[in-house]
Amino acid sequence: MKVEMNEEWRKPWVEALRSGKYAQAGGALRSGEGEGFCCLGVLADICELGKWDFKNYYVVDGCRNDEILPTALAEIMGLGGETQRDLAKLNDDGESFEHIADIIESGEYAQAPLWDNSEDSEYDAIRGEE
Repeated sequence: MKVEMNEEWRKPWVEALRSGKYAQAGGALRSGEGEGFCCLGVLADICELGKWDFKNYYVVDGCRNDEILPTALAEIMGLGGETQRDLAKLNDDGESFEHIADIIESGEYAQAPLWDNSEDSEYDAIRGEE
């Protein structure tokens, strides 16, 4: 599967994920008051096209979400829901920001069924455990 997105944001997102500035967290775009971020939350934070509302909701043009990017931001970034869910799953399953940055930078990754976590799954190829 391709990580299709607005190319203007690919390099800054990859750089931010690798910068060490962001602690990694899962389950939401941002945890607490910025103590940790999902890979998608890092993109929301660097783009500054919206604002953080409450602790982990990101709001753009009245659209808000806490698990994937708000619709308005997703459209600007050119990131579809399936790609966001796949990246969020990698993040929440403990893949490092470095590995996720590699996937985003390359623009491609092997897609595995989200429900198949068996030892022989394609998901192992995503994780580099072939």
